[in-house]
Amino acid sequence: MGEYIETYKELSPFKLIQGGSLRINMSYIDRVGSTDTPADISDYECWFVLCPWGQPNYVQLRKQCALVSGTAHTMSVLITSAESKGLQGGSYVFEFVLKDINGQYIKNAEGLINIKGSNCDYIGGV
Repeated sequence: MGEYIETYKELSPFKLIQGGSLRINMSYIDRVGSTDTPADISDYECWFVLCPWGQPNYVQLRKQCALVSGTAHTMSVLITSAESKGLQGGSYVFEFVLKDINGQYIKNAEGLINIKGSNCDYIGGV
């Protein structure tokens, strides 16, 4: 690895309707001097952590990410419809956290998910 794996990055907000699913991908960059190249994080663990806005110690969802097939630098997480049904409407903060082979944690990306509560049990015509 070079000097570091990407500087801390704030991701664009996502929207999710309660009971829907959402996939978020995060690509990592290795900086050597002034050159950015895809970082090989295939030996790292990656975790996705989701907390309600303003409550960083109240973890609502924590799950391991998976490497996107064919890459060594992009992690992916899927919030399933079953998982999102258990979340209340409101704003949530998420982080991607890497754990390297030495057990060091690297928190370098965060973003917001705005979850809208569902008022309907089905989608269809009237």
